[in-house]
Amino acid sequence: MKLSELLIVFGIFSITAMSSIGIINSLPQARLKAASFKIYSLFVEARSLALRQGCNYAVVIEEKPDGHYFTLVKDTNYNGVCYREYLSGRDAEIGKGIVLEKEYPGVYIKKIAFSSKHVISFSPYFTSSNGSIYLKTKNPDDGVFRLKVYGKSFVVKPVKIFPDGSEVKYE
Repeated sequence: MKLSELLIVFGIFSITAMSSIGIINSLPQARLKAASFKIYSLFVEARSLALRQGCNYAVVIEEKPDGHYFTLVKDTNYNGVCYREYLSGRDAEIGKGIVLEKEYPGVYIKKIAFSSKHVISFSPYFTSSNGSIYLKTKNPDDGVFRLKVYGKSFVVKPVKIFPDGSEVKYE
Protein backbone atom coordinates (compact mmCIF):
# COMPACT_ATOMS: atom_id res chain seq x y z
CA MET A 1 0.00 0.00 0.00
CA LYS A 2 1.37 3.39 -0.95
CA LEU A 3 1.68 6.28 1.47
CA SER A 4 -0.95 8.32 -0.43
CA GLU A 5 -3.47 5.46 -0.17
CA LEU A 6 -2.73 5.11 3.52
CA LEU A 7 -3.31 8.85 4.04
CA ILE A 8 -6.63 8.68 2.19
CA VAL A 9 -7.79 5.73 4.34
CA PHE A 10 -6.67 7.55 7.50
CA GLY A 11 -8.51 10.72 6.39
CA ILE A 12 -11.76 8.82 5.76
CA PHE A 13 -11.43 7.09 9.13
CA SER A 14 -10.85 10.44 10.90
CA ILE A 15 -13.89 12.07 9.28
CA THR A 16 -16.08 9.06 10.19
CA ALA A 17 -14.86 9.10 13.81
CA MET A 18 -15.49 12.84 14.19
CA SER A 19 -19.00 12.67 12.74
CA SER A 20 -19.97 9.71 14.93
CA ILE A 21 -18.89 11.67 18.04
CA GLY A 22 -21.30 14.44 17.01
CA ILE A 23 -24.10 11.94 16.55
CA ILE A 24 -23.45 10.32 19.93
CA ASN A 25 -23.40 13.73 21.66
CA SER A 26 -26.75 14.72 20.13
CA LEU A 27 -28.60 11.53 21.22
CA PRO A 28 -29.70 12.85 24.66
CA GLN A 29 -31.21 15.97 23.04
CA ALA A 30 -33.02 13.83 20.47
CA ARG A 31 -34.38 11.55 23.20
CA LEU A 32 -35.53 14.58 25.22
CA LYS A 33 -37.44 15.96 22.25
CA ALA A 34 -38.89 12.55 21.36
CA ALA A 35 -40.05 11.93 24.95
CA SER A 36 -41.66 15.38 25.09
CA PHE A 37 -43.58 14.79 21.89
CA LYS A 38 -44.66 11.30 23.00
CA ILE A 39 -46.17 12.70 26.22
CA TYR A 40 -47.62 15.60 24.19
CA SER A 41 -49.31 13.03 21.91
CA LEU A 42 -50.86 11.30 24.94
CA PHE A 43 -52.30 14.65 26.09
CA VAL A 44 -53.68 15.37 22.62
CA GLU A 45 -55.16 11.86 22.39
CA ALA A 46 -56.87 12.26 25.79
CA ARG A 47 -58.27 15.63 24.72
CA SER A 48 -59.51 14.24 21.41
CA LEU A 49 -61.16 11.19 23.00
CA ALA A 50 -62.89 13.37 25.61
CA LEU A 51 -64.42 15.51 22.87
CA ARG A 52 -65.40 12.60 20.62
CA GLN A 53 -66.83 10.31 23.28
CA GLY A 54 -68.37 12.86 25.65
CA CYS A 55 -66.65 11.72 28.84
CA ASN A 56 -63.51 12.59 30.78
CA TYR A 57 -60.15 11.13 29.85
CA ALA A 58 -56.87 11.64 31.62
CA VAL A 59 -53.19 10.88 31.50
CA VAL A 60 -52.23 9.29 34.81
CA ILE A 61 -48.63 9.60 35.99
CA GLU A 62 -47.32 7.03 38.43
CA GLU A 63 -43.84 6.98 39.92
CA LYS A 64 -42.63 3.41 40.40
CA PRO A 65 -39.17 2.02 41.15
CA ASP A 66 -38.43 1.41 37.47
CA GLY A 67 -39.65 4.82 36.22
CA HIS A 68 -42.55 7.18 35.59
CA TYR A 69 -45.55 5.53 33.95
CA PHE A 70 -47.80 7.65 31.70
CA THR A 71 -51.13 5.91 31.07
CA LEU A 72 -54.24 7.00 29.16
CA VAL A 73 -57.36 6.48 31.32
CA LYS A 74 -61.11 6.70 30.60
CA ASP A 75 -63.66 7.84 33.19
CA THR A 76 -66.06 4.89 33.05
CA ASN A 77 -68.40 6.00 35.85
CA TYR A 78 -68.77 9.64 34.66
CA ASN A 79 -67.58 11.35 37.84
CA GLY A 80 -64.16 12.47 36.59
CA VAL A 81 -60.94 10.49 36.57
CA CYS A 82 -59.80 9.92 40.15
CA TYR A 83 -56.44 8.40 41.01
CA ARG A 84 -57.91 6.03 43.63
CA GLU A 85 -60.60 4.88 41.15
CA TYR A 86 -57.87 4.24 38.57
CA LEU A 87 -55.93 2.18 41.13
CA SER A 88 -59.07 0.20 42.02
CA GLY A 89 -59.85 -0.46 38.34
CA ARG A 90 -63.07 1.60 38.17
CA ASP A 91 -61.56 4.08 35.71
CA ALA A 92 -60.27 2.07 32.77
CA GLU A 93 -56.74 2.05 31.41
CA ILE A 94 -56.74 2.55 27.63
CA GLY A 95 -53.80 1.07 25.74
CA LYS A 96 -50.29 0.44 26.95
CA GLY A 97 -48.92 3.87 27.88
CA ILE A 98 -45.20 4.53 28.30
CA VAL A 99 -42.50 4.20 30.93
CA LEU A 100 -40.43 7.35 30.45
CA GLU A 101 -37.05 6.14 31.72
CA LYS A 102 -37.27 2.79 29.88
CA GLU A 103 -38.34 4.13 26.50
CA TYR A 104 -36.22 7.29 26.64
CA PRO A 105 -33.04 6.51 28.61
CA GLY A 106 -31.35 9.60 30.00
CA VAL A 107 -34.58 11.67 30.10
CA TYR A 108 -35.93 12.60 33.52
CA ILE A 109 -38.82 14.55 35.01
CA LYS A 110 -37.55 17.78 36.51
CA LYS A 111 -40.91 18.88 37.90
CA ILE A 112 -44.64 18.15 37.68
CA ALA A 113 -46.59 21.37 38.24
CA PHE A 114 -50.26 20.36 38.26
CA SER A 115 -52.73 20.55 41.14
CA SER A 116 -52.77 16.75 41.08
CA LYS A 117 -49.37 15.19 40.57
CA HIS A 118 -51.00 12.00 39.28
CA VAL A 119 -53.94 12.96 37.02
CA ILE A 120 -53.98 15.37 34.07
CA SER A 121 -57.65 15.39 33.11
CA PHE A 122 -59.48 16.46 29.92
CA SER A 123 -63.25 16.94 29.81
CA PRO A 124 -65.66 17.06 26.86
CA TYR A 125 -66.51 20.67 27.86
CA PHE A 126 -63.23 22.16 26.59
CA THR A 127 -61.58 22.26 30.00
CA SER A 128 -58.61 20.40 31.39
CA SER A 129 -56.13 20.37 34.22
CA ASN A 130 -53.89 23.42 34.22
CA GLY A 131 -50.12 23.10 34.63
CA SER A 132 -46.83 21.88 33.20
CA ILE A 133 -44.45 18.96 33.15
CA TYR A 134 -40.74 19.71 32.79
CA LEU A 135 -38.40 17.13 31.24
CA LYS A 136 -34.59 17.26 31.25
CA THR A 137 -31.42 15.27 30.70
CA LYS A 138 -28.39 15.13 33.00
CA ASN A 139 -26.64 17.74 30.86
CA PRO A 140 -27.96 21.26 31.61
CA ASP A 141 -26.76 22.39 28.15
CA ASP A 142 -29.51 20.25 26.58
CA GLY A 143 -32.12 22.61 28.00
CA VAL A 144 -35.53 21.62 29.35
CA PHE A 145 -38.79 20.73 27.61
CA ARG A 146 -41.98 22.08 29.18
CA LEU A 147 -45.33 20.55 28.27
CA LYS A 148 -47.87 23.23 29.15
CA VAL A 149 -51.58 22.44 29.43
CA TYR A 150 -53.81 25.52 29.46
CA GLY A 151 -56.87 24.47 31.48
CA LYS A 152 -59.64 26.80 30.34
CA SER A 153 -58.63 26.90 26.69
CA PHE A 154 -57.90 23.15 26.43
CA VAL A 155 -54.63 23.86 24.55
CA VAL A 156 -51.47 21.78 24.97
CA LYS A 157 -48.10 23.19 23.85
CA PRO A 158 -44.58 21.76 23.97
CA VAL A 159 -41.88 24.42 24.59
CA LYS A 160 -38.10 23.97 24.59
CA ILE A 161 -36.38 26.16 27.18
CA PHE A 162 -32.68 26.74 26.49
CA PRO A 163 -30.08 27.22 29.25
CA ASP A 164 -30.06 30.98 28.57
CA GLY A 165 -33.83 31.18 29.23
CA SER A 166 -34.89 31.63 25.59
CA GLU A 167 -37.75 29.47 24.34
CA VAL A 168 -38.91 27.77 21.16
CA LYS A 169 -42.64 26.98 21.00
CA TYR A 170 -43.78 24.09 18.85
CA GLU A 171 -47.21 24.36 17.29
